[in-house]
This record gives sequence, C-alpha cells and structure tokens, in this order.
Amino acid sequence: QLLAQTVWGFAGRIVFSSILYVFVLIGTPIVIVRSRAYRLSRTSWRGIRFSFRGATWNFVRVFVPGALLTLITLGLYYPFFQNNIRRFLVNHSYYGATAFRFDGKGRDLFGPFLLAVVLSVLTLGVYGFWFSAYLQRYFFGHTSFATARFRSTVTGGRLLRLHLGNLLRLIFTLGLATPWVMVRNI
Repeated sequence: QLLAQTVWGFAGRIVFSSILYVFVLIGTPIVIVRSRAYRLSRTSWRGIRFSFRGATWNFVRVFVPGALLTLITLGLYYPFFQNNIRRFLVNHSYYGATAFRFDGKGRDLFGPFLLAVVLSVLTLGVYGFWFSAYLQRYFFGHTSFATARFRSTVTGGRLLRLHLGNLLRLIFTLGLATPWVMVRNI
C-alpha cells in the first residue's frame, strides 16, 4: 500500500506539473499579446491612436514552438526565438493606419549571442549588460515606420551604471526609491 501511495503520489505530481507547464507555456504568450494590445490602445500621439492587430493564437503558434526549440537546443535557438517574437509584436503594431516594420534576422544575433554566453561566464554575468545593449540597438535599428528607421545609442557601460545606481538607491532607501528606479529604467 505504501508503494502504491508513493507511485500514485509521484504520478500525480508529474501530471500536475505537466498541466502547470502547459498552462504557463500557453498563458505567457496570451498575456504578452493582450498586455501589448491594451497598452497601445491607451496610447495616442497628436490625436492619432496606436493599436495592436495581431491575433493572440497566431502569437501562441510563434511562441510555443520557439520556447520548446530553445529548451531542446539548450538555449541555442534563443536569438532566433527573440527575433521571431520581436517581428510578430512590431509588425502587428500600428500608428493610425500605418504599420511598424521589423526586418531583423535571427542569424545576425547568433554569433553575438554565443560570444555573450562565453563572456558572461568569464565575467560572472557582467557582460550581459553589453549584450542587452547590443540587442536593444539591433532591435531598434531594424524597426521602421513608413520611411523612418529607429536608432538606439545605449551602451553596456551606461546600462551597468543605471542598474548599479538603481540597486544602490533601493538598498540605501530600503526600497522607498522604487518609483524613482522605475522612472529611471523607463
């Protein structure tokens, strides 16, 4: 009887964990799309509204296989996955009737990603700030609206200073500086 309880308890945990993982795997892209649609629908500039016109289930079809491939390849698919996410979210975002466009390619990010993995290990994660800045510059540089192309000038050093400064503010104010930290991050 103890063996049966142990086996059924173990099987129950596996079933429950599997259901939870599936829920998170499908729930995450739904939340991402719905939150983007909400934020853009509440934003306007010069009286013209932004909007998001991507179908939630189309994004689920981009997100779930990408997440699984990233897991199966032990993270090597990550640059392609992030690029596909960005493409979907940007290409379905509109200002009035004009769509934003993203023309980045995952293969452009693969080499810098591998370098970032190696250098992050060697620098105990500090290089992650430089890779994060590179990603932001890449994503902005491959985003356009009508005839305009976006550009970012953020650097890894500036990101590191921002985050260290924010951490010190939070520590020395015992968390009271949280609103200022949020504004600084934006």
